[in-house]
Amino acid sequence: MERLTPRDIFNKDFKTTRKGYNVDEVNEFLDVVIKNFEDLLEENLQLKEELKKERKTKIKQGPGNQLNQPMNQISATQPSMSPQASVDSDRKVEDLMRRLDRLEEYIRRRG
Repeated sequence: MERLTPRDIFNKDFKTTRKGYNVDEVNEFLDVVIKNFEDLLEENLQLKEELKKERKTKIKQGPGNQLNQPMNQISATQPSMSPQASVDSDRKVEDLMRRLDRLEEYIRRRG
């Protein structure tokens, strides 16, 4: 299954029937949105867990151990990448939730 972007959700057009949007098509699309949302949440949790482990490893290794210096350098760069990935993931989740709220509200109004 391909990953959705906030732009994909925003640009999605649903066919209308006499009474409004095709409910089955909307439900199918929302299923994809929900799956992507769940994937983003899981990825976000994994990134936070990785960051936590990297920080613990860095503390345990300490700065004075010459044998671990290459690992310390790798660990030093990893935490700076993980928070950005976490922020990006959070932003995608927020965008998905806003779009999902708008779609649900529209469907409720159309009844």
